[in-house]
Amino acid sequence: MINWDELRERLCGDDDLVGVVVDLFVEECPGWLAAIVDAVAAADAARIRETAHALKGAAGNLSAHAVASAAARLEMMAHDGNLPACTVACAELSAECDRLLGTLRRQRVA
Repeated sequence: MINWDELRERLCGDDDLVGVVVDLFVEECPGWLAAIVDAVAAADAARIRETAHALKGAAGNLSAHAVASAAARLEMMAHDGNLPACTVACAELSAECDRLLGTLRRQRVA
């Protein structure tokens, strides 16, 4: 899910900042994902690429490598114009995001 050691190191060991970054990702991720789903449905390669790129960066900053990798694959497929493959890649990205968000929400409650 998240490489917590890597994230803490990136944020200089500031656990309060880690919490802020996690909360921001939990808040923003559903919007990015919805925009990607809409772009895939519209077969809008440029919008898929741009939004997947944004999500890839946010996930990378969070050290959520599975989500970042799934977003990178979708971004590359859109860049290559492989729109049929984007549907499958979008579903994979959505599943990765759902897993990550579920875990993060459970951890924040605990």
